Amino acid sequence: MGLIDFRSDKERIARNTKKTAKNTRESLKLARQQAQAPAQVVYAPQPSYPQVAYGSAPQAAPAADPVERLRQLGELRAAGTITDEEFNRLKAQIIG
Repeated sequence: MGLIDFRSDKERIARNTKKTAKNTRESLKLARQQAQAPAQVVYAPQPSYPQVAYGSAPQAAPAADPVERLRQLGELRAAGTITDEEFNRLKAQIIG
């Protein structure tokens, strides 16, 4: 069995109107507060990538043995990764 509502239609309408008005006021107040607050933008951290200077020759992995470093440079030149000019410049650096 349900509860019997003895209020008149006018009383129910008045009560619902008051609730609606209160909710509307609260919503508007919140909207004004959010509009006045400065926007907070949060950016996800970006991955860091190694910085590469364009136009520079790729550096061979440092090897302790100069002969091994020259071999690696020769492989890079054969693969077309570095030019003959870059190869000769890096070779001169290795040889000293």
